[in-house]
This record gives sequence, C-alpha cells and structure tokens, in this order.
Amino acid sequence: MFRHKLLIEDWIRELEPDGPFFRAASALACEGMINAEGFRNFIEPSCAERLYRALTAREPASVFGADQTAEKFSLKYSFPLWLVRNWMNRFGESETGELLGSLNERAPFVLRANPLKAGRREVMEILLRQGHEVSATELSPLGIRAGKRFNVFESPEFKEGFFEIQDEGSQMIVLEAGPRPGEIFWDACAGGGGKTLLAAALMKNSGRVIASDIRTGKLEELRERAKRAGAFNIVSGSVRELEKKKMLSAGVDRLLIDAPCSGTGTLRRNPDQKWRLTEEIIVQFRENQLKILEDYSPHLKRGGVLIYATCSLQAEENEEVIGSFLERHPDFGREGGDKRFFPHRDGTDGFFVAKLLKRP
Repeated sequence: MFRHKLLIEDWIRELEPDGPFFRAASALACEGMINAEGFRNFIEPSCAERLYRALTAREPASVFGADQTAEKFSLKYSFPLWLVRNWMNRFGESETGELLGSLNERAPFVLRANPLKAGRREVMEILLRQGHEVSATELSPLGIRAGKRFNVFESPEFKEGFFEIQDEGSQMIVLEAGPRPGEIFWDACAGGGGKTLLAAALMKNSGRVIASDIRTGKLEELRERAKRAGAFNIVSGSVRELEKKKMLSAGVDRLLIDAPCSGTGTLRRNPDQKWRLTEEIIVQFRENQLKILEDYSPHLKRGGVLIYATCSLQAEENEEVIGSFLERHPDFGREGGDKRFFPHRDGTDGFFVAKLLKRP
C-alpha cells in the first residue's frame, strides 16, 4: 500500500468506494498477488473489472495533458511530484519512467560468497544441491542471485560463514574501494558491517580494518558477524573510543565514508521512505555529509584514498557534496571518474561512489 499509495488514492477519488478492503485489495492487484476473480470478492462488482485492469496496468484515473508527464508519472508510479520532477530534470522523461518502474519492483535476493571460507562457485554448488535456483551476478565476482528468497539463517553454510546477504551494488562499493592486504582500511559509517566484512575478506585478514558508527548496537552485530565470517583483523568502536586508543593516530590508507543519506536508491526495499522525504530533508543530509567528510578526512594518510558513497540518487548528496569538498580541500583530487549504479540499468540498489586521492 505504501508502494502504490498515490495510484490507489487517485482511484479512491474517482470511485468513492465503500468497504474496508479497497486499499489492501488494490495494492494486491498492483503487485500481481491477486487475480481478477479474487479481486471481485472485495470490490463493488460494478467497478471491479475496470479497476482491476487499470491497477494491473498502473493506469491512473486522472487524465492530464501531454505536457504534464511529471504529474502522470507521480500518479502512475506513486512517487512524490517534487522527486519525479527532480529526476526528469536530470535523467529525462524516458529514463525517469524506467527508473520509477524499477523502484516499484521487489529487490532481488542477492548473496555474497565469503572468500575467507569459500569461493562463489563452491557456495553456488552447495545451494544448487539444496534445491535453490541461483546464478552468478554480472558485476560482482562474489555475488550470487537467488531466484527465490529462502531462510538463509537456518542454512548450516550461512552459520559457518560461507556467505552473507548483501546487495550487489553494496559489494561494488567495496570492490571499487580496492582494499589491499597489509593496509589500514577505515569503514567510518559501518552500520551492520556488510562492507567491513568484505573489506576484511579482500585483505585476507592481513592489515587492519577499523569500523566505526554512531549506532553502537550495530557494532555489536558486526562483532558477531565477524566471528562467524572468520574475519580477525577488524577493530570496532566509536570514533571517540578509537581516537582514545590511538587507533587513528598513525593515519589510514583507505577511508570509506558510506554516508547517511536520503536512501532514494533503495526505495524498492523501503517504499514508505519516499513519503517521509522532502527537499528540505535532502539539504539537511547534504550538510551532514559535508561535515562527516570534514571531520574524518584528516585521518587519511598523504597518498591515501578516500571513497565517498551513498545509496542516494540525488545530485545534491553526491556530485554536489564532492564538488563542495574539493573546493575547500585542494590537497584532494579525483582518482578516476565517479561510479553510479541504478536498479533499472544494473539490477542493483542505487549507489554513488567517488574516489579521491589525498595528494602526497
């Protein structure tokens, strides 16, 4: 119902229906989870057939002129009008339609092999023997896409740390960061630690991976996951704790800032989030992202690499943040071009990745 909110409400205005099941039945129709016969059991018979056809085709009740594409898209795909206009200005009409459609689909179920314990082929063979439909991801050499969701937490191989659940785009952020054995790698906004664990695996338990987050409960989760994964080169704590223990005093070789953001690249997983976002909130995120860059970048060694990433599709949180940071810090320069991942292009969540080099 969150995913298809505006489309359903548009038909409510048109039909003025009675009954408590209209929204739920309409949402099921939009998702293809109920057939026409089942739909008629919940909807007034006189309008059921017309409504079912419209919802399954995502056709709004309102009719607009040809120059009002943004309004059509807003209703058809159920996205805030300001956000649709923002994307149309950046991506154009055709690609915005593709993007909105992809964000209304359910995200694929993607796993990541843990190279500290097993390679991708080995994990895939295990899952295939267990009757799961799996295939290799196209971008990440460690990713495994499952045809259907299953309870991985009951899997003996998951309990032994052979694989994790991780979106392919999230994997690509760490692969783009390129952590190397023997380095000091800091995941400054680690959260539950999916990227931290992958960095430790790519470093083959050599060197040190530092994980920090303002949410200390997430770091407790990371410690349990690291133990299961066999990752022994991870040190975690708040930034204050790490500074007190002088874990950052020598500087780090690579700094990953997966910054808190609006999450517009993950709206297929969190459709309720789009109704909480405003243009003012985007500005607040941008200010916080710049502050994090300012606060954490001094801990990067000369010659070190800063990787800035978000799961946002907004230029205000991505290109503009990096542009503002570089204007203030001439000792940093770009290392290669920015990378962007999109659900409609790449099948991943939406991500932005920029790599900056701190000049020697």
